[in-house]
Amino acid sequence: MVLIGGDFVYDDDENFSLQEVWSEIDAPVYAVLGNHDYKSGIVASSCWQKTLTDPKAPLQPGDYDRLMVRDNSADYAYADKVAGVLEENGVRVLRNEYEEIMIDGRSVTIVGVDDGWAGMAAPPHVPETDSFTIYLIHEPAYRGNWDADLTLAGHTHGGQIVPAGSERIISGGMVTLSGKIEEGNKITYISRGIGTSNLDITLRASSPEIVIINPPSP
Repeated sequence: MVLIGGDFVYDDDENFSLQEVWSEIDAPVYAVLGNHDYKSGIVASSCWQKTLTDPKAPLQPGDYDRLMVRDNSADYAYADKVAGVLEENGVRVLRNEYEEIMIDGRSVTIVGVDDGWAGMAAPPHVPETDSFTIYLIHEPAYRGNWDADLTLAGHTHGGQIVPAGSERIISGGMVTLSGKIEEGNKITYISRGIGTSNLDITLRASSPEIVIINPPSP
């Protein structure tokens, strides 16, 4: 199974031909949309503004009602286009939805939470289950205190580049850029992803990654 944490596009690109690559994957593919797919917080000023006002995770269920505030920075019609193209190419886009599937005889529940920066994060109610449960989100700050075996996030690109003067914020723990976070018995993994810059040059100081996860047998 392949899980993708969002940010499929950037800027105002209407050429979605690159998304055809997902149709070549011979496995179930699930995804959530990211802030770039909504065009929310995609320039430097708005990115830092949203980062500095991110909520304190992990969130409680009632917090999401408060955080579902649309600030008119997102292009919802554009996000619908992105989601439509992904679905056409075999990607099941979970927008505050969940699905239970069988993998090698084992039940796995995938819960997709829509993008927080776009004001769309509204985790669905998931009935109690013995299924191995994975929550897939974009921004790590919008992870919740869920009954999850694992939460997967993206968004940070591992920092991609670290502007001068921002080291204090990162080293002070305000922003976690990549890797595993353990909070009690809750585990979150933030992938650096495979994207690069939205400039005309390749610009990335953080090594890209594809994460392979083999959950233990029950």
